[in-house]
Amino acid sequence: MEELTPVFGHRLHKSIPEANPVERSRVNAVNSRMRASTGVVRAVFDEHNCRNICKSLEGTTVNSDGEIEKPEGDMITHMSDAWGYYIARKFPKGGH
Repeated sequence: MEELTPVFGHRLHKSIPEANPVERSRVNAVNSRMRASTGVVRAVFDEHNCRNICKSLEGTTVNSDGEIEKPEGDMITHMSDAWGYYIARKFPKGGH
């Protein structure tokens, strides 16, 4: 943070939650951000310029408990996890 302060000054703020949301809440937040229950599409990724997030979103699955499937050594969920933390914080959805 100290390295960025001279460049960004007062515009730089830390935004770190005390705890991460439960996975079901994060999945619900991401799904509702992608397409609302009314059918309105809220987020679109260009498959040519955003290959990694597209691959991650398409390859991520959840089990019956709403937990994200993360096979050992598989990094497929990494990008969608990162985006999901932001979305769950900015646009929270229930799901406990």
